[in-house]
Amino acid sequence: MKSNLKMINQLWKSPRSIVFTSLFVLLLTVGLSWLIFEKAAKNNSSSASSFSNLKSLLLIADNPGKISALIRCEVALMKAEAAALLGNYHEAHDLYEDAVRDIVFSCGEDSIYTCTFMGRQADFEIKNERYLIAEPLARRALKTYTLSGTDKLLLLRYRQSLEDALCELDEKKRAEALSLSIENVNLATAVDRELESKSSAETSSALNRLGYCYSACNKPDQAIETYEKSLSILQLKNRPIDEICNTRVAEAEVRTKQGDYDSAVSFLTKAVQLDSVSTEMLSRRALGYSLAKDYSNAIADADAVIALKPNNPNSFALRAEIYYYAGQWQKAVEDYNVCIKSAPKMSFFLWRRAEALAKSGDDQGAVDDYSRILQAPDIDGLVAVLNKQQGAIIDQRPAEVLVLTHRAALYTRLGDKKSAANDVAAAQRILEQMPHNRQAQ
Repeated sequence: MKSNLKMINQLWKSPRSIVFTSLFVLLLTVGLSWLIFEKAAKNNSSSASSFSNLKSLLLIADNPGKISALIRCEVALMKAEAAALLGNYHEAHDLYEDAVRDIVFSCGEDSIYTCTFMGRQADFEIKNERYLIAEPLARRALKTYTLSGTDKLLLLRYRQSLEDALCELDEKKRAEALSLSIENVNLATAVDRELESKSSAETSSALNRLGYCYSACNKPDQAIETYEKSLSILQLKNRPIDEICNTRVAEAEVRTKQGDYDSAVSFLTKAVQLDSVSTEMLSRRALGYSLAKDYSNAIADADAVIALKPNNPNSFALRAEIYYYAGQWQKAVEDYNVCIKSAPKMSFFLWRRAEALAKSGDDQGAVDDYSRILQAPDIDGLVAVLNKQQGAIIDQRPAEVLVLTHRAALYTRLGDKKSAANDVAAAQRILEQMPHNRQAQ
């Protein structure tokens, strides 16, 4: 037995075996890389991060170091996505940053792979509403791909990623996004022709993006006109109902932004008529009714959502929000109790219940919820969720500072000045220790 093991060990160490082993490892890494990028390409057709030029992989197949870096960085991004799902934005952001630095070092600043990973980080930052971080990444990715890429569809994706980032920044950047978006419609039409697309999917999608840009630039009439053009294509090409409904929702958002809530509800009703069992459409109309202060119809839609999805805490959260804005604080608290029972550590539900409790006069209950938020695993994502709910960036401070400030105010109302002072001091220390890039966000 020992002699057999010794012989196997000698064979394994022989030069020929080393060559075969190296070839096997190389083929395995190429295969894994191919599967990774093929999976990425199929995952999300609307994002530059989901595409990669697979032919280029073969061109560097003779360089195991580069292939190893690609796999290493892909694993890092998988970890980042897992962290993001848990609400750990900063951990996910750091993993993306490390992956991009690694790929730049291994493949070069102007590599198509560097371009891809930068694009993916840009999309991640956009998803988390970190537009100031996303913009330079999207711009560099687009510049690199414009110089080295040949695929019109990929070019469109990189342009749309930059458009998405710019559209959420200042007036000058939004104007740039609008100009880019107008050009993107023409490029999308060319892509549809090149792909011989019978659905004109890229054109209708680009028109919807253009409508959003017009709305962001305070051009509501052009926005509605553009959405109607998209709708005419969607209906002519028999596109899925959800795409038509989403365009109706976009029109409603334009009118909501103008304060014309009745028109917004009218657009949302058209969407509900197309898909009367869609909880998303019913939820949106419920919120539309709520903005129009038609709370009885809003609650009726929310009840319908709960009937369709009774086990989903978000169904009760919807009705809780309506009760909150209707001034029915206790009913809001009862619905948030259901949400928190299903998701006890979700910071947003705790935050909203704390606000409802404070409104109803239960300051101590609100303090307890704010204390629980500070221990919640998803606290990093709280500010982004709150800003998204309001449809604007209403607060740029870290979540911990926001929570401590609110709790300090309640401690003051309760007469506990010492605890209030401690919270204010803790918030100030966090602000003083903030890195510049996080402070900017």
